[in-house]
Amino acid sequence: MPVYMQITYETLGDYGFEDKNTMGMTTLCRDEITDPFSTEVVRKWGESFNCSSLAGFVMMGKTAVAAATDHVPIVDDKRRFAFYAMPHIAISKDGEVGKVYRYGSKKISHACGALEAIVKELLSGRLKLEMDMQDVEQTIIRE
Repeated sequence: MPVYMQITYETLGDYGFEDKNTMGMTTLCRDEITDPFSTEVVRKWGESFNCSSLAGFVMMGKTAVAAATDHVPIVDDKRRFAFYAMPHIAISKDGEVGKVYRYGSKKISHACGALEAIVKELLSGRLKLEMDMQDVEQTIIRE
């Protein structure tokens, strides 16, 4: 991750982005295995606005986008942010894609339970497309 972050930092630097005039923004899954990436964004860019949701989907509406961009510093009449949006797809120590051994656990689990639930629905041939107001994010991911 440090190498990836350094490359993105240097590449954006060619366009005038630097930690003094840019805020990091992340849309990652809220899963704890994404914490090291979030930490790396803060280490490189300083402050960061967390836009996270299940599976790392961008679910921000206009109110959230306005809030996020309002937090970005204005330097030379410009607001700059480095936006990282991505899911978390693990590869276990045994080479299994989508599987992870979590800290303190000897049992393998799915890296992203939200995506795994949808895969199971797809494989069963019964994808639940109706809005579930008690599980709005998962419903949006399905769509």
